[in-house]
Amino acid sequence: MPPTCFSTDYPSWMSSDRDYIRLYLFKSLDGCCTHWFTDFDLPGCMNNVIQGVYDVEPCATNRPDCNHVPSITNATEHRLGMWYPDIDGSRCKNDGHMEDWMRDDEYAEWYLFNTRQQCCAAFWVC
Repeated sequence: MPPTCFSTDYPSWMSSDRDYIRLYLFKSLDGCCTHWFTDFDLPGCMNNVIQGVYDVEPCATNRPDCNHVPSITNATEHRLGMWYPDIDGSRCKNDGHMEDWMRDDEYAEWYLFNTRQQCCAAFWVC
């Protein structure tokens, strides 16, 4: 899989402190690809952005009254439709038959993905 940056769907630890924000969150694809892949495969990164899915409807920064309305109303149903690594099969699947523990809150962030590309990039199994 070619190197890439994601447009959304990043782990919460990436925004947990100023240093992580500076290292991992960029305002543009160009900034992310240039920072991480200049010496490796900058064109590959620029041509392979993975579009994510917002879990919460984003609000404009000039709208302090915005409530960040969740776009997902049934977390269990949503997680059953996500991509996950099939540990034994060395591939990513989205058939809803992931291990029960993968759907638990403390593991879902690390094992469940909105796209096949995100799963493949995280586990290098595709």
